[in-house]
Amino acid sequence: MTCQPASKAPPAAWHTQQFHHWQLLSQLMGEKARFSLVAHADDVADCDTLIYYWPKNKPEAQFQLMNILSLLPLGTDIFVVGENRSGVRSAEQMLADYAPLNKIDSARRCGLYHGRLEKTACL
Repeated sequence: MTCQPASKAPPAAWHTQQFHHWQLLSQLMGEKARFSLVAHADDVADCDTLIYYWPKNKPEAQFQLMNILSLLPLGTDIFVVGENRSGVRSAEQMLADYAPLNKIDSARRCGLYHGRLEKTACL
């Protein structure tokens, strides 16, 4: 196994539903930053890892995750990070049928979960 320095790693892509986030990201990342209500297949093409930042609204999280999980290939690594008081603990139950999550770290009232996509969601 060889490791690539961050400067030689393939560039990450970002999808956001928040226009103000896209404005900043697009200045830094150009076309690698995308803004839309729902993610599309080309947004996750060649994606093998999802890092999902849990919002404060659980229904929003469910909508976003089901959309993204319906597009990702099986075997994709999924990381979910968020504040406990925003409901990130419910991610384990929400994704149990698709990508069983394990809590891998916690600090300062936040949690980090990891799982692997085993079943494609239908949206």
